[in-house]
Amino acid sequence: MAFMSVTIKVVDSQHPEIIIVIQKAPIGSNLHKVMTLGHQQYPEKFSFKVVEYEELGSYVTCINGVCEQKPIHWMIYGSNDELLPKGIDNTTPKNGDTYTWKYEYAAASACDQTS
Repeated sequence: MAFMSVTIKVVDSQHPEIIIVIQKAPIGSNLHKVMTLGHQQYPEKFSFKVVEYEELGSYVTCINGVCEQKPIHWMIYGSNDELLPKGIDNTTPKNGDTYTWKYEYAAASACDQTS
């Protein structure tokens, strides 16, 4: 089995930035699986909670104990610092990718489906 390395950053205004590098993630894993591996490899630095939606998949509501308080949500950005067009179940990282979770204001249209 081939593996990849993926970096996850967590940014919120209340805490220092956290950076973890997930090693030995199987190539082809979705971002949800990679994040789960990140929690297993760094349980003291990275944890998250999701709500499952039948049509949308997993929606991240909390990271490291900081939970969304609408209209503030956890938003995920890719290596190009653009908001991901898909959720964590439908995003497949490549070796060397970086994902940044930011706790920030989200326009209603960005989160309508999770209300």
